[in-house]
Amino acid sequence: MSMRKRGVALLFVGAALVLAAASNANYPWKNGESFEIDRVDGVERIFESEAPISLEVFGRSTDRNVAPDPEFGFHVQAYIDHADVGRSISAGNGQWDPNLRGWRVELTAPAQPRDQYRLQVALYCGRDESLCAETYGRAAQVTSTFRFDVPEP
Repeated sequence: MSMRKRGVALLFVGAALVLAAASNANYPWKNGESFEIDRVDGVERIFESEAPISLEVFGRSTDRNVAPDPEFGFHVQAYIDHADVGRSISAGNGQWDPNLRGWRVELTAPAQPRDQYRLQVALYCGRDESLCAETYGRAAQVTSTFRFDVPEP
């Protein structure tokens, strides 16, 4: 089953949502090279109040010599917000796992029951003097957006 949300195609695979298309197609990529979030595991449609959210984030690039890896200056961040709140509710930096070949991000689901919380996951060039910035452009970033609900207990 697939669902289209804000220009991002998502596929339901078991309990995880998998990104099927890059969500930041308007970035002015340098030299025609680009990278994207290939997959985010651990995203659910519903999270219980204050439940732990454990994400695994995987990227890929057009230049195989500059893969999304912290060695080349890549970083991952994720945060949760809601239009009614006006600020970030939970946020976390990705921790690179060399065995996974991806990042792990730990967040906490919001305490307040609401529909349509927004989870944003960003893969970006975090250092100006890095191979990432040199290849893809200074501050190059892609963001994947997911929606989830926290139901009433």
